[in-house]
Amino acid sequence: MKALHALTLVCVVLLASLRVVTAQTSSADRRDSPVSSAPEQPQRPKGKVISVPAHPAEGVHENALAPLANTNPIPTWTYNITGYDGNPYTGTIMGMSPYNHGKTTTTIPTIIVPLVITIVDGSGTFVYDPTAPDNTCAQGHTAVETISNSPIFVNSAWTMNNVNVGTTQYEDANVRAEFWSLVGGTPYHLNLQVATLPAQPVAFGTGGIGAGQNYSPAQANACEEFGVVQTNDMQTAVDNLITGPLAGQVNVGTMVLFLTTNVVMSDGDTNLMGPNCCTLGFHTGMNIGANEIVFGPFAVDMAGAIEKGYSGTISHEVGEAIHDETGNNPTPPWGAVGQVGAGTCQANFEVGDPLSDNNSGFPTKDWNVGPFPNGLNYTLQELAFYSWFYGGPTLAEGSNYSNNGTFTGFAKACPPGGSN
Repeated sequence: MKALHALTLVCVVLLASLRVVTAQTSSADRRDSPVSSAPEQPQRPKGKVISVPAHPAEGVHENALAPLANTNPIPTWTYNITGYDGNPYTGTIMGMSPYNHGKTTTTIPTIIVPLVITIVDGSGTFVYDPTAPDNTCAQGHTAVETISNSPIFVNSAWTMNNVNVGTTQYEDANVRAEFWSLVGGTPYHLNLQVATLPAQPVAFGTGGIGAGQNYSPAQANACEEFGVVQTNDMQTAVDNLITGPLAGQVNVGTMVLFLTTNVVMSDGDTNLMGPNCCTLGFHTGMNIGANEIVFGPFAVDMAGAIEKGYSGTISHEVGEAIHDETGNNPTPPWGAVGQVGAGTCQANFEVGDPLSDNNSGFPTKDWNVGPFPNGLNYTLQELAFYSWFYGGPTLAEGSNYSNNGTFTGFAKACPPGGSN
């Protein structure tokens, strides 16, 4: 994706003649809610996740960037490895090196920024508020609470590939399993310390930062309304927030997660059922001097339009941000697995992509866990290991190359791709 110039956020005044509703109103209240007049479509929308290479903060005065750089960056370790193709590769991963003899815990400050999104289209206005209780689809939970109390941030017991890797957060359990031959029996951990900032308003559609479209429950095949905005416009919105009102609260020492509820992205249009939809999230970075601030937007599908279990997208995106924070860690070309279709090759360390779709002959084994203390059940995506991308004997517990047993060999060279 091309880097975007930072723009000034547009403040939208909602006219009194427009009826404003929220994504958490009751079904009775929503019968007359203004939604898209597009013809109803019975098929379900299809989800995907992407990575966006780190980009400069274009069009922003350096004084505005100073608060973002005023801290130590997130700790990372550098790896150097010869891949199964005989070529050398180097990259960085968040945390301390699992090769260190003094194994220790790394804590990554992780900031959730709720985005209250207003979409104005030809038939009215709809507000998607992740801080408001969802009494229709999620037992009165807010999207913010649903995620902050999920296995991404709350400890639970994990057995991965028949090995007890500890009572911890999901991403930490994954990293421990990934390098178990190096860290088993040690206090090596990678913990996410979560904090939530006040919600930020963003408007799309008529008078907003870019195009937007609302879809009724019937159109989205969901239990409540769903919204679509363009991917480039969402990136512009979050870039503007980072270099604007959030510049004193986030920095290169934090990972920033912009949380939306029931709003997804599409490339170049807002067609929920079109081939360019639906991006549920992406991770990227913004260059701040010699460092980057790592961030990305992600959707919590409270409506059940695309994914179940609330945490599939965030487990994918946070896992990839940890292993490939700028999207530029190179690997031997791989493909014909997960969301990378036959005849297509990808060459970066995106641990979720090889297992984010089951149409390539490798039916993935998502984690379904719960109920958690908040009463909810969660789904988390299986993730591929370091050794799957680069080859050789696995650094995990024995014979596995992903955290729930789907891959038992490393990637095959692409083309044609696949897995051993």
